[in-house]
Amino acid sequence: MVTNTNFLITFPNALFLYDYKGKSCGPPELGEYSTIVNINSTRFEGTVQYQCMPGYETSDPVICTCNASGMYDVGAPNCTSMYCGSVGDPYGMWETLIVP
Repeated sequence: MVTNTNFLITFPNALFLYDYKGKSCGPPELGEYSTIVNINSTRFEGTVQYQCMPGYETSDPVICTCNASGMYDVGAPNCTSMYCGSVGDPYGMWETLIVP
């Protein structure tokens, strides 16, 4: 993260000290089945950290960063339900119910 955002702009007859804070990216989006666990800033180089709700997972990035143009580099992750496999009939006790 940039810690010193002050810099000098010089012209032939002028000197300016510019404090660059960057544009705000605004509130981060919230994806379906995701939650925000940390926001350190919504301004330039600020980050937002997401996690999926219990029972959901993602392969998307879970940290997004606010860039200088006022946009997050990635959106909220796409969380999908976990596949736990088939339960099956481990004891052979399930029967097919036939209704006439």
